[in-house]
Amino acid sequence: LADAQTGASRLKERDRNAGRTASLFCANINFLTIANGGYSNFRMQSDPSFILAEQFCAMRLHSINRSLALVSPGTENFPSNVVQTCDKLPKAIHDNAPRSLQLDPGQLRDAMAHLLPSDPVEIEQLASTGAVCIGVGYQHDYADMVLASARVMFALGYQRYSEVIGHHMLHGIGQLQDAPHAISWYRYSLNSSQTDSRARFEPASPERDAQLSEAFERLA
Repeated sequence: LADAQTGASRLKERDRNAGRTASLFCANINFLTIANGGYSNFRMQSDPSFILAEQFCAMRLHSINRSLALVSPGTENFPSNVVQTCDKLPKAIHDNAPRSLQLDPGQLRDAMAHLLPSDPVEIEQLASTGAVCIGVGYQHDYADMVLASARVMFALGYQRYSEVIGHHMLHGIGQLQDAPHAISWYRYSLNSSQTDSRARFEPASPERDAQLSEAFERLA
């Protein structure tokens, strides 16, 4: 009975979050950021989840702009053929790997290992697809595409994409809200930041990492 009740409550939570999109979430966060006179820090804001929300929305915008720069520089929208290619990614990933992200980083990497090609050219092509499709997913509010792309990039060794998974877990966007797992993904992202510069969403800075680290600790 307890398991049934837990399952029912998780389904209700998933349904409540089903209408929560990244664009609407970030519109609200960006409004508050502007009203506050800029990005928050712990001298002006005691809520760690808000500071991480601001980081999520900055990462989202950076991802869109970076993906556009890769395939369509100087434009604001992705070509239709790129969108069509990215549309196939979520099903390809979800049909062949556990859909749930309630896994720690090592478990997810193991679950994705059999999907990765061995040929270096194919690996490079897959990485290029993942890097583009995450921006397509954010622009089109398609969380499944974002998360499928993040899983691919993470499995390929672009470890900063663990930050994407952490944000979606914490805020319940396209994913069941799960703060404890989110924290583990955030910590993994932060711990790997010194050795993985390939997937930075923002320029590296000791101040930024220190603030994010404090936010994670306050959430724990």
